[in-house]
Amino acid sequence: MLEETKSVHREDSNSAAIGIDFGTSKSCVAVLESGSPIIIPDSSGRRTLPSVVLVDPDDKLHIGWDAVNNPLRYRSRSFTISSVKRLMGRNEERRWGTLKTYPQEISALIIALLKVRADIRCEEDITRAVIAVPAHYDIHQRWATMQAAEIAGFSGVRLVNEATAAVIAYKKNSEVEESILVFDFGAGTLDVSVVDYGEGIAEVKASAGDDQLGGDDFDQLIVRWALESIGKKIGTIELDGFQQLVLSEAARQAKVELSSRSETTLFLPGFVQTSSRGTTDLDLRLDRATFETLAKPLFDRAEQVLRQALRDSGFSSARAPKLLLIGGTGRIPRIRKMLKEAVGVEIITGLDPESGVCEGACILAGIFNGSYKDFLLLDVTPASYSVGLLGDVSSVLIPRNSTIPTKKTESFTTTEDNQTELTVRIFQGERPLTNQNIYVGQVRLTGLPPAKSGTPAIEVCFDIDAHGTLCVSATDRATGKNVAAVLESPYRLNPAQLRVLKRKVQKEIGCLRDAEISRRNAEAEAEARAGAARFSETIANFLQEFGDTVPNDSKALLNSGRLLVGEYLLANASVGDISVLAASLRSTFEETVFKLVVRELKSVGELPRFIEWQQLSSSKRSKCDVISAIDELKKIVRVPLALIASLLRKADLQSLVQKLAGTHQRTLGPVSIFILAQFFELRLTGVHIDIVGNSNRELLRILILDHLARPSRYRFGSTAGQVLRDEFKGTTCLFLMEYLSPETDPDLRSSVEDCLRKVPLGTWRKAWRECDYEPEFIEKNPIAKQEISREIVETLRTGANPGLQLVAVDDLQKVGVDNCGSAIAEIVNRPIDLGVKVRLLSLLGEWNRPEAIDVLFQAVADEQIEASRVAISALQRREGELPSDLVSLFKVANRVVANSTRPTWSERIALWRLGRRHKSLRNVIRFLLRDRRAKSSAA
Repeated sequence: MLEETKSVHREDSNSAAIGIDFGTSKSCVAVLESGSPIIIPDSSGRRTLPSVVLVDPDDKLHIGWDAVNNPLRYRSRSFTISSVKRLMGRNEERRWGTLKTYPQEISALIIALLKVRADIRCEEDITRAVIAVPAHYDIHQRWATMQAAEIAGFSGVRLVNEATAAVIAYKKNSEVEESILVFDFGAGTLDVSVVDYGEGIAEVKASAGDDQLGGDDFDQLIVRWALESIGKKIGTIELDGFQQLVLSEAARQAKVELSSRSETTLFLPGFVQTSSRGTTDLDLRLDRATFETLAKPLFDRAEQVLRQALRDSGFSSARAPKLLLIGGTGRIPRIRKMLKEAVGVEIITGLDPESGVCEGACILAGIFNGSYKDFLLLDVTPASYSVGLLGDVSSVLIPRNSTIPTKKTESFTTTEDNQTELTVRIFQGERPLTNQNIYVGQVRLTGLPPAKSGTPAIEVCFDIDAHGTLCVSATDRATGKNVAAVLESPYRLNPAQLRVLKRKVQKEIGCLRDAEISRRNAEAEAEARAGAARFSETIANFLQEFGDTVPNDSKALLNSGRLLVGEYLLANASVGDISVLAASLRSTFEETVFKLVVRELKSVGELPRFIEWQQLSSSKRSKCDVISAIDELKKIVRVPLALIASLLRKADLQSLVQKLAGTHQRTLGPVSIFILAQFFELRLTGVHIDIVGNSNRELLRILILDHLARPSRYRFGSTAGQVLRDEFKGTTCLFLMEYLSPETDPDLRSSVEDCLRKVPLGTWRKAWRECDYEPEFIEKNPIAKQEISREIVETLRTGANPGLQLVAVDDLQKVGVDNCGSAIAEIVNRPIDLGVKVRLLSLLGEWNRPEAIDVLFQAVADEQIEASRVAISALQRREGELPSDLVSLFKVANRVVANSTRPTWSERIALWRLGRRHKSLRNVIRFLLRDRRAKSSAA
């Protein structure tokens, strides 16, 4: 036994990133493709998989949709297994009908079927995945889930909390910092977490949950109510398995209907059979108020979990988090009302409640295998870890909601004399006694030297890594003896049991895998044949419409290829042969269309009206003029544009535009590139930009200006900002201001502002004066005020003649000193014209910053008495803002400067003391202490 003392002290990457949400009622799997999570459907297009297994009368297992839709489900001796997720962590065989096995096997069947989807989609044997589990799952439940995944065929599994996965899925395209309350109320479990997200960090602040509370409990509540209601009419009845299944489904449907209606009816004709009355209908009305009364204990449990998570996270109504609701049970109106009262914010609707968790798990799989960079996940422990002491007392080392990774060491000692070994028992839970908590495991330290009880000092260390794995070590300080172990659930299945279950699951899933592959192959083959037939028809229609414009050699090739495809289809040739022929024919077809498109584009550039338009438009810069010019061009080239559009439609616009952007980009002239980018959404590459820029920069400038004017047209991609800087660098480009709008891309806005900052000095002030200092000039552009202030400061710094400086001060008075107060403070300390200095000191009196007071005090000591008096006057206007110990300094300065007298002896003493505290004001104090009478006599 132990007695506490008082002293206190990258995984291997996999080729595919797979995320799995193993839910109580539904499960799904996602794969990361092109940086985005994609839910993998089955061959019928269904995205989710019911977490249901059916044991039919012949003892055969049916999984997922096969179990839900199987007519054998309603036969006697059938048994439907659902909500197995609730049983995870209990290492005991259970009987479901004629099947006797562990919960891990049932879970493995579901996970294995999801793995089949991933294997087929990725065309490889997927061995690693991230599986989302409730945040409050204890160590036994987590180990059971990992063993179920191992039985299903995975060799490397990471577990992630469902709430964290949901937040990551919701925030995957956002960098906004915010706190999010995740309320995950599914069919079998309730999980509540508060997560802070921002700057690539997801930090779980607190989590709480109940793994025995979910939608199934509300279903059973309605079932019991129905049985009690009918029992009052005809007496107690016993239901067989078929009746229980039907009544449970009717109860679930009633629960769903009560979420949108005030009442519902449970009607099952001939449901109950009695000896006296024969069959009796089940016909009961249930309103929402009655349902909420019946379910009040369940609502109270849910509210208790919610408040615990809020309390542990330090929730404050002043900083209310966003509310992310997932799980079907969260749709119950009483639950939503409870959340609204507790949190006071609206529910987030931007996440798919069925697939959001799975998508988040998939993104985390990408993070773990290196597909995503610069992301940090800070999770927490779901429950406290403690050491068992003498008298079954539990001593907590790591409290619940501790951020992991974490490490904690404490000292313990022996409880018996001459004790040579010591057992450290570890528990998980919040109860004060060990027998009320969950037993996790133990480590035994042997070889201790005999000593009196309480003498040895044994350091016990709990170390939890970022994956939630607990390592416990115990060290004898005197001898240095040490024992350490990574704790696994003592209730996990042993290797022999795992091998047996693996063989069973693989046998069951093997048939399903073969059937799924056959279905997908058949569908792919049918689609390939249908696609070849459609393509042959496309070529026939193309030749009929554009045959006169197609060269004879190309026309012959297309005709012969089309006929050959038809012969292959009639002869039932292999899909491989048909695909090769279709690919060759498509290449010829696209090359033919490409040549026609290039020819039409070239003809546009030779149109006299286009040449005239280009000359007239080259000088247009305002937003309205550019948009009008583009609209005018569209009218001028309407006929060739219609022909090009028709050609591209026939040839599959997307694939041909990609081809134009790829291998043939250097064969296009600047006009062709301009037309394709302007009217056909061609995304410009660096080569395109070089071609247009080197040959016709005016067209490139029109493109970039129209790109600015209509932000939804993204032709340049990430290169837009650089093109803008290159084309408008060092020019007078204040016209760019009117192109900025709330819809402007932030990167593009930054580029425009860079251009505006690089205009020749004086440009901003000149433009401002030309519009009679209209406030709208500054309001339209966020950097105008800053740039005008910069130009004024440069004018004052360069030592221009006093007349120009006074004009600059006039402009400064209009624009204000907020953006340049520090620079003006530095300028007034230079030798400048007295009139300019006096005006600047007066303006500094309006600078609403504490630094202004210090500058004005320094100006009091100016040798030019007029500057001193202006500084005193400015300080007088801000007397209420002066620090208490500087009020006396101001009053002395005001009297001395106004009357040209010396301070009194008491004032001098006060000034000397003030000088010791404020060294920066010593020159002011010396100025005030100077004998002005002597100076006057000498004069």
